[in-house]
Amino acid sequence: MSTPSLDIFQQIFTLSLKSNVLSGALHSPVTGSAKHLARHLENDLNAFLNSDASGNFSGWRLVGAGVYQDTAQGSMVADNAIALFAPPLENNLLKPNPNAPSYLLTIAGTNANSKVNVDIEEMGVATQEPLLSGNHNILISSGNCIALNNILSLLDDDSKFNAITGNTPVNLTITGHSLGGALTSILALYLKTAYPVMSITTYPTASPSTGNEDFVTAFAAAFPAIPDHHINQPYAVWNANIYNDLDIVPQAWATGGPLQLGNFEYIYHYEPVFREIVDGLVVHYTNEVDGHYRALLRANTASFTGPRPTINPISNYQELLSVALEEHVAAYINEFNISKYISPDNVAGFGITVLNELAF
Repeated sequence: MSTPSLDIFQQIFTLSLKSNVLSGALHSPVTGSAKHLARHLENDLNAFLNSDASGNFSGWRLVGAGVYQDTAQGSMVADNAIALFAPPLENNLLKPNPNAPSYLLTIAGTNANSKVNVDIEEMGVATQEPLLSGNHNILISSGNCIALNNILSLLDDDSKFNAITGNTPVNLTITGHSLGGALTSILALYLKTAYPVMSITTYPTASPSTGNEDFVTAFAAAFPAIPDHHINQPYAVWNANIYNDLDIVPQAWATGGPLQLGNFEYIYHYEPVFREIVDGLVVHYTNEVDGHYRALLRANTASFTGPRPTINPISNYQELLSVALEEHVAAYINEFNISKYISPDNVAGFGITVLNELAF
């Protein structure tokens, strides 16, 4: 057996992206019933783990996968998807409770083929809902609240996830990219409140901001950032949103601070006419969110700078989408140095929902 060459963060990020297979992010999108889709995801993840000859994922075991599908909306795709893994006995996941078992929960990001995912869960930012019953101060976007409830229904209704629901002590690491990153922080704070016996660690990547200032404050108190000083990489921080400085998605939906919608205008270089269109998009979204959202505190973020855009200046929507995808997915694959497992050239299924207004 080969000695693993990937650190724990590289392993987690690989499994996180692999869990997006149903969206067409890694190959053609998959359709069918929720049970069929969950089985497809399980088969794909097991095939990956079983075929790995590098030793990097030796000992990782898939516990199970779940798919939520809004049949009332006529959906035939995965509107939300999660996967639960058990790590090797010897692993570097954080274990606040050394006597409890450890698990990794991955939350899929944007499925560009799901109208529920895109139109409702991602873009439902005009209004907010309380995250916790009995606390009307900690608010998240209404769309993300729907997504959270979908994920909770999977955890509650599927016996595959019994290990991480209830009052059994467990070490749980939650991760996700993009929308999955936002839901990582939201689910973690919810579970920590609902099940105090659980020891939870987060690892969100490329997450937009979908909580208000009280959410940000509560998250910082519950999940202080923990750098791994043994790994000299920008991404080696637990409980921090890992993001690319040139990625526009983490700039949504906050309207103040270092990460904010206004940065859309300055991250890339635009032709003058198209810049006016981008400026209009920023004004539209800024008015829609009405100052409700704040990015995680600087202490709960860690960034790197991806390669400069391949198109400069940008003159139309298709060019902007191409650059945004490079910076939102491909740049992370290269930063984490996992292109052996996931090609940075095949990531279109993730979608960049925040740009949809420009597509028409």
